[in-house]
Amino acid sequence: MSAFEDFVKRTLSVLNGVWSKLNYIRELRDADGRYRHWGLARTYGEEATDKVIADVHSELYSQILQTPLPELFEQLEMSAEDADCSAHQLAQQLLNQKERITPSDMRGGAPEHMRSVLLIHSLLSKE
Repeated sequence: MSAFEDFVKRTLSVLNGVWSKLNYIRELRDADGRYRHWGLARTYGEEATDKVIADVHSELYSQILQTPLPELFEQLEMSAEDADCSAHQLAQQLLNQKERITPSDMRGGAPEHMRSVLLIHSLLSKE
C-alpha cells in the first residue's frame, strides 16, 4: 500500500464529509506549512508524509470548490458532529484558519472562493 492509499483509506475514510477531512488536514499542518502525521512518518518518512498530505490537501481543496453549495452545507452539518461543535462554529473555525486550510498548490482554486464558500455557510448556519 502506498503512503497516499494508506492516508486516504486508513485515516481520512473514517471522517464524515469534506469539511471534517479539511479540518483534520488543517490540524496536521504546522505554522511552517509542513504536514505532520506520526504514523505515516514512521512508516514512509517525513518527506513522503509531507508530500502525500499536501497532495491530498490540494485535491480536497479543489473538490470542495467544485461541489454545489447545498451539498457542502449538508456535509458541514455532518462534519460539525465529528468536530463536536455546531456547523456555524466549524465554518468560523475554518475561516479563522485560512492559512492552514489553503494548500500551497490550489490547483486553480482561489482563497477568495474558499473564503466566500465558508462565509456563506457560516451565515446560513448561524445560531
